[in-house]
Amino acid sequence: MKSVAPPPQAHASDTHLLRRWGKLEVRSREGKLEVHASLDAMPELQRIERCHRVEHPLLPKIRFRTETEHGVRLLFDADVYCDFESLVSDLEQATDEKLPYCGALSLGEQLAEALHALAEAGLCQGALGWCNFLVSPHGNLVLLAGATPELDSPIPVQRAPELSGGAEPSASADVYVLLMLLERLRAVSEVPEVQNRVLRGDIDAALEPYARAFAQAHLKGMSMVPLTRHANMREALDEFYDLWRMTGHWSAPQELQSFLARTVERMQAVARPLLEVGPDCHWLVLPSGERIDLARSPVLRRITRQLIDTHCALPGRFVSLRNIIRAGWPEQELERSAASNRAYVTLSKLRSRVFGELLETGDVGWRLQPHLVVDGAQSGR
Repeated sequence: MKSVAPPPQAHASDTHLLRRWGKLEVRSREGKLEVHASLDAMPELQRIERCHRVEHPLLPKIRFRTETEHGVRLLFDADVYCDFESLVSDLEQATDEKLPYCGALSLGEQLAEALHALAEAGLCQGALGWCNFLVSPHGNLVLLAGATPELDSPIPVQRAPELSGGAEPSASADVYVLLMLLERLRAVSEVPEVQNRVLRGDIDAALEPYARAFAQAHLKGMSMVPLTRHANMREALDEFYDLWRMTGHWSAPQELQSFLARTVERMQAVARPLLEVGPDCHWLVLPSGERIDLARSPVLRRITRQLIDTHCALPGRFVSLRNIIRAGWPEQELERSAASNRAYVTLSKLRSRVFGELLETGDVGWRLQPHLVVDGAQSGR
């Protein structure tokens, strides 16, 4: 299985996969944002192109559009290091780091303004995740609009409830998405003293209007915006500003950028081993440079692909025993204990012969190291 032969093709450029969304791959190519779409994902790619014709600082322009035998690549005029979902996951693990409250307000304000510009152009989103936002090494943010993870994707995504019933995305739906995204940040953001005062019941006359709005909204987090379904983003922004005025808080874009730049610098300091993956996981090149051939090991290959696909969609997510069995033996009906034994033996082989310490075991399953960078050959470069 193992070989010391060099990889079949050297990298022509510094390209690595940031996240895979079904038929889309979001990549960093020489530090620039790139989206690759397979040939059967053209409608979604065209929607991305329409969204990025809208003028807004968070919406980068497309510099090049390249067609290949495998699909279409869009190269954007935007520096990128990681997506915001990866940064939030990093903050969740770094308990001593919190997003400054004024920076969180700035993040909400910028997102609201971008969604308003898209809605004005008739391009309401209806669903977004923090993976739609990309962060540069310098702490700048951009929004990849028009792309939405699929319903069954493991990627966290906020989706307006009415879309499940077949409704079209609307400005009101985007207000819901904005508020839910901000709620997702509350675990990694500073809690302002004004909210602590409300929770303690220490409320004076000046704070009473905010306290009433706080209570009516049952707001538990950092957004300071009642969970109200406004008709459009402009109304929601007006309420942002009214509440900020009550409590003396304002957004601080420069502080947000500085915090994101420091966080990225800390993430860059962590070793990020590179795993190169051949088409359909027929071969791997480990961080050590060792080449692994899986072409003649279909079960190992299928389970490896399950681990890698899950990692590419959501680094750090575990794959359950049930999903390991489904991936390894998809067409066999096995008795439960026999299936479990096969899975444990196969995973032991994967650890000893292939991944070593790159494969981690947890209470709920198995995963690849969250900091592992996967460079996939699933689609053409």
